[in-house]
Amino acid sequence: MALPLDGENEKLVAAADEALTEFAHGTVLQRCEWSVSAEDGPLANTAHRGAIRELVAVDVLRARLRFRDRDSQRGMEDISRAIAAVRHLSLDGSLASALIAYKLEDQIVEILARNPGSLSRTQLHELVARRNSLPTGSNLGEGPRSGETRPE
Repeated sequence: MALPLDGENEKLVAAADEALTEFAHGTVLQRCEWSVSAEDGPLANTAHRGAIRELVAVDVLRARLRFRDRDSQRGMEDISRAIAAVRHLSLDGSLASALIAYKLEDQIVEILARNPGSLSRTQLHELVARRNSLPTGSNLGEGPRSGETRPE
């Protein structure tokens, strides 16, 4: 359950403005390369997972604030970016990233479900088109084969 929005949420989003701008630039890429190597095994650097989780959380918080303020177009853009980032995360091919991506995408969908009147029919179609244009990402069936090269 999402907590009520308040001034502290607004301060957090304002403080993250520069990070969210860079986040927006990264989410328009067709593929984001995390340089995760299966050869590194348990020593692989997975700091990108925490960063994506935090950025998605702040981006979705900003979307909630925008929906509250009836700025549905920019709220939809935030949601689109969050979905893109989650898909990029799952492209590292690891089982852990696929599971995190599932959870994050579920949280994003929950925000949309709680704001059913926030988006017009046209905006919903735009959101679906954007989502469908993204790479599908890895899934639980592909996660264990993370050492294989994924087709682009």
